Amino acid sequence: MKKFFMLLSLVLSAHTASAQYTFKAKIFNDQTKAVLKGTTATIPDLNISISADTSGILVIPNVPRGKFEIEISYVGFGKSEMIYNFPLQHPSDIITIRLEPSAAE
Repeated sequence: MKKFFMLLSLVLSAHTASAQYTFKAKIFNDQTKAVLKGTTATIPDLNISISADTSGILVIPNVPRGKFEIEISYVGFGKSEMIYNFPLQHPSDIITIRLEPSAAE
């Protein structure tokens, strides 16, 4: 019986070590509150880049445990660069991100 619990413990710890997480965010124009469809999110350390859907929602699956910078960018807007610690505190929440329009040159 003792060997069974040791094996079970080993299997569970291996599963926890390989757990993958999901980042979900909805991107808005800070001034008009309109969603920004097609916004790009990048995790440079993982070489991952993804675009928002037509409702401004970004979903990045398979993010490993750890701290990662996520860059959010959209043409004509300032970039958001934030560090997130995975697993997120509230993993089912959709994070709201507001980008400010760039100053016209």
